[in-house]
Amino acid sequence: MKCVFLALLVQIVASQSCYENSDRLIGSRCYKFINQKLSYQDARNWCHSRSSYLATVPDLYTDNFLASTARTLFNDNEGKFWIGLSRSNNKWTWDDGTPYVWNNWEIQNSQNYATESIKNGKWNGYTPDTRLNFICSYFPNGGPTPEASTISGASSTNDPGTTSYMALKKLLQLVSLIGAVFSACFDNGDKEIGGSCYKFVPQKLTFADAQYWCHYQNPVTSSYLAYVPNQFTSNFLASYARSAFETDDGNFWIGLSRKSSSSPWIWDNGQPLGFSNFGGQLGQNFAAESIVNAKWNAFGINDKNFFVCSYDPQAPPTFGPPVTDIPVSTVPVSTEVPPTPTGIFL
Repeated sequence: MKCVFLALLVQIVASQSCYENSDRLIGSRCYKFINQKLSYQDARNWCHSRSSYLATVPDLYTDNFLASTARTLFNDNEGKFWIGLSRSNNKWTWDDGTPYVWNNWEIQNSQNYATESIKNGKWNGYTPDTRLNFICSYFPNGGPTPEASTISGASSTNDPGTTSYMALKKLLQLVSLIGAVFSACFDNGDKEIGGSCYKFVPQKLTFADAQYWCHYQNPVTSSYLAYVPNQFTSNFLASYARSAFETDDGNFWIGLSRKSSSSPWIWDNGQPLGFSNFGGQLGQNFAAESIVNAKWNAFGINDKNFFVCSYDPQAPPTFGPPVTDIPVSTVPVSTEVPPTPTGIFL
């Protein structure tokens, strides 16, 4: 049985290996972010020459994740990027042939080439000669790729490296995947990122009440207000928060605070501040992350926000009896589980 299970894991890893470490696996596709401004056709040709397509965006989760990640990788909070949607004879089609079903139009104007907004994930039509950053997508399991001969000057460059390099890469992914399988979150609605589980709580509380809820009222395990150790986790939380909290703006508490303006920032789990993603709002002592751009802003003791808890499923925290003068809030947990992404976040 163990051999069969491991063989299945190897097959999963082999089918979900992006060509480059910098590419992002979301659902069944890998996405490559290109920080180079080209016209629509030149961007399309660039993707095709790398055995990929201009990006297909099949659902809201993917749409939000692309916009959130693009803010960081393109260093832009307001711009747009090409996706692989175009119109011919009044019919919209994706570059890779995926049926046009779901859409996220802000303005479906007379232009025939679609862009996505970094600010809100909405789509707009643009003229094809506009020069924009762009995203490519491809199936990591060797699915359909463009015919290089149909693109002028295209060449097949989908070789990700030597056989030994890929074997090592897949082995490392297998180890990570096995670890993920055996350290599953305690609740199907919680999201695992880099070995930690995150619970999105769709109710607005003060920082102290949110912290108390994570410590003592989380129905599956005691936890902390969210620990955000790196940019990828920050981007993921902001992206998923749009679906979990059903809003495109606002903020949510993370577990970062300080005692005063002259004190150091400390995470709820006791870790000192290492990675930092602060925006411009710094006057207060309790940190919340922006759903719009994943930046952190400081809020006051009486401000109320949505919040995210986190815990290590292999070693969840334990706390002593609560201090009696802390107000206890009863926070109902929705029985509706937000849409679950099919990608693996490591």
